[in-house]
Amino acid sequence: MSTRVEVLHIPMARDAEKAISAVRAASETDTRKESSRAAFSAEQVSRLVHQVFFPASGKSRRQIIFSAVDEEVDVGGICMLVAEALSTRVSERVAIIEADAWSRDAGIHPERRRAPERVGIAPIRAASNQLSSNLWSVSGPVFWGGNALAGSPGWVRERLGELRMEFDYTVFHAPAAGVYSGTSLLGQASDGLVLVIEANYTRRSSAQKAKELLHAANVRVLGTILSGRTFPIPDGIYRRL
Repeated sequence: MSTRVEVLHIPMARDAEKAISAVRAASETDTRKESSRAAFSAEQVSRLVHQVFFPASGKSRRQIIFSAVDEEVDVGGICMLVAEALSTRVSERVAIIEADAWSRDAGIHPERRRAPERVGIAPIRAASNQLSSNLWSVSGPVFWGGNALAGSPGWVRERLGELRMEFDYTVFHAPAAGVYSGTSLLGQASDGLVLVIEANYTRRSSAQKAKELLHAANVRVLGTILSGRTFPIPDGIYRRL
């Protein structure tokens, strides 16, 4: 059964760099309020990682797709925060896959691709950007490559199988589930999908339609995230967080 995961203070990708810096250096922020906000954000991300990758069933999940309902909502910031938090929790190899913007042109419409030849299984990690001792960022061109079949159901299953051999955990930043069918293919081949809803932007009807499309495609929807929510809390309460 799907569970609703409410993440109160995780900004979207446009604020990702600032958010990541704040989480990394929460204890060094200039004011108590900023430190409390960063600590609260880090706590929410940690809870999200625990619920999604290490469920109560005891069997960990290895490949998770993160996708927004709307095309205009970018979940890249959330994916990076999740990948970083996961990499600090485990000693195994973790990867964040940037399968969003590139897949709109290349993965979903392979005939429009202009890319080098497909990167084989062995060089995937070597061709990626290593962010820390056990965290890598895999770009769209590296993931989708130059294979004419990229984006087809068979290719997606094979590619995710290759990634399972290269990385122990993968976080996918996928295109909007309510717009691109390729996200359903990623969801089918992975351990599940988390749907991101942005507060004060995503319409209830759009979210419901996206979930229906995913369920119809036999995608395991693990839960939904409410992101970008603002919550005016008095300073006195912040000091007790």
